[in-house]
Amino acid sequence: MNSRILRALLIASLLATFGTLAIGCGEDASDPAGDTANNGGVNNDVNNDQNNDVNNDDNNDVNNDDNNAPNNDNNDPPPNNDPNNNPNNDPNNNPNNDPNNQPGECENLVYVGQVFDNMMPTNNDGSPNPNGGVPVFTDNYGDAGLGALLDALPEIDEDDEDTPDVVENAAAVDIQLTDVTVVASSFNSQGQFDNSGVYRANREFWLQDASGAVKVFFFADAADSFPGFNIKVGQKVSVRVTEVTNFRGIPEITAADGASWALSSENNEVFVDDRTGGDITLDDVNKLIRVSGTIANEGNACGDPSVCYDLDYGGANLITLRSRPSMFIDFSVGSCVTYVGPVGAFAGVAQIDVPNFDWLVDSNQQ
Repeated sequence: MNSRILRALLIASLLATFGTLAIGCGEDASDPAGDTANNGGVNNDVNNDQNNDVNNDDNNDVNNDDNNAPNNDNNDPPPNNDPNNNPNNDPNNNPNNDPNNQPGECENLVYVGQVFDNMMPTNNDGSPNPNGGVPVFTDNYGDAGLGALLDALPEIDEDDEDTPDVVENAAAVDIQLTDVTVVASSFNSQGQFDNSGVYRANREFWLQDASGAVKVFFFADAADSFPGFNIKVGQKVSVRVTEVTNFRGIPEITAADGASWALSSENNEVFVDDRTGGDITLDDVNKLIRVSGTIANEGNACGDPSVCYDLDYGGANLITLRSRPSMFIDFSVGSCVTYVGPVGAFAGVAQIDVPNFDWLVDSNQQ
């Protein structure tokens, strides 16, 4: 195995070991607020959204990681959860950060994000390691039931605040998913518990089958919906879903029969869909992709401290990349990054969000 591949595998291992940071939400962010059914960001109004990540009181939600007062936040990530502690992400080690870089010239065909089993059941801080699975590059998923679930999604994608007793964008269902694949998750780190006593990755993760993909998002107080095991990428799981929500175009499972969760197997194949040079659209929301590109602008604030950049990945249009800054990922104009994670959306347009730093790497480090 050549030194370039060895180095890339070491980077993936270190990223999985050190954990990741959460990302907040803002006016330009991927998670609009104004809906008590999810974690939002438009205008960052906690009166509209108990799961808003920016400037919120953590008494409401484990996801409130940005700009919280220490007295309000018992979920501050420990030092080992900071990508700034990872020396392998140092842009000063990247000789290829050239403003003339083109998307195809900095494509990283080794990096696979969370889809990497480093044989470590826990992170360095003792938290469960949610990374795993075997990356494959051909879609060989079967039907696990997501087609019926996506068909049951309400057409309305926003709750009407004028009728507080009715949640127009959520629907009660009774749909069985069987052996559906876990393709991504939020991060885990020691202390990342909320009042539900569950790790964040166990209530925020992504499932995919041949029909499409869905985000699982459970409120902190939805203990009756939580799985009874730690979620890990590459698992095949089964569950009876009892509620789906159309969160502004993002299909979500927001309630389930917790007793019905079953873990069939681990370390299964996970389809990593290379999309560099192709198009990424709303049809791809929640699906796991890999895309490399160059940073095309200096970025704009979109929910302090998050920044939204234009990413030129060789498609017909630029795509928004939203991330918290890191001293070990070079976001300067012309630098190259590679993302492996689910597709997000905001304001009716597909975009890339980085709530988990295991999804993003400086792609010059090949």
